[in-house]
Amino acid sequence: SFSSDSLQKTEQKVVASKRNVPMVYALLPLVPIVLLLIFNKTVSGSIVLSVACAMVIGWCTALLVDAVCRRDLKTVFHDASSFFNGMGTMLTKVVSLIFVAALFAAGLQNAGVVSALISASKSFGLGLEGTGIVVSGAISIITLLTGSGVAAFTSLVPIAPDLAHALGGNTAALAVMMQVGAETVRAMSPVAGVVIIVAGFAKVSPLEVSRRCIVPSVVGYVVGISCAAILL
Repeated sequence: SFSSDSLQKTEQKVVASKRNVPMVYALLPLVPIVLLLIFNKTVSGSIVLSVACAMVIGWCTALLVDAVCRRDLKTVFHDASSFFNGMGTMLTKVVSLIFVAALFAAGLQNAGVVSALISASKSFGLGLEGTGIVVSGAISIITLLTGSGVAAFTSLVPIAPDLAHALGGNTAALAVMMQVGAETVRAMSPVAGVVIIVAGFAKVSPLEVSRRCIVPSVVGYVVGISCAAILL
């Protein structure tokens, strides 16, 4: 049919355009990571770069490399503006998540859920580590069902200071345990965006990808929770 022919031609154009892309482009996303690994208090000591500064330097580096390779400044700057458009889109999502999370946390506190959780933790003698495992498990279940670790973590992390203070523990340790549950379990969710994208590239079912991630995700969760409980 006409639609299938046009789709095939579009795919051929995309493949042809990818063949003309220099291999150096694959190294450009690593520039901010390398800068952060070098210019920090542990390695360089005197010169410390923030994440935002490293990202801007990486963007400028990519802009220069792209300008040298394509030699079309109008197209280069047009494509480079997607960096700022993406930041604006992500800022909208982040602000929305923060607002909703604050409202959700306030609702939990007003409903007495936080007080009940503190009382239950003290009654069962769970302590900070046990409470962290319970809350992290709840976040893991939410992440597994919704495919969004950021939303689950952002919604429940505001109660971490109250829980840690009541149990006489470290807020950072509890927050890290909650973060571990949100991030490591996401790869096991077949409805997670990253799983769906990877499955699309591999041309397999998202269930196949999530099933292959069960063992590394579980191992990462156990190691992360253990390190947070022992080291922090």
